[in-house]
Amino acid sequence: MNFSSQRGSSLSIWWVLKPTGELIARFNWPRSKPIQLMKGDYIYTRETQEEIGQQQIVKYRFVMEEA
Repeated sequence: MNFSSQRGSSLSIWWVLKPTGELIARFNWPRSKPIQLMKGDYIYTRETQEEIGQQQIVKYRFVMEEA
């Protein structure tokens, strides 16, 4: 699977592609949570706690559902 993004205003549009280039899925993601890594079913972001300025890596599970 390959992943690519297109920049929007406050959201990025991400595409999930097969190695052949066929589109598997599309999803919107907040630009305020930049994706650092996508591996398997997980998305890893670097997020900042504004109150204290601390950065942390946050893991999200990516689930594809049929429309």
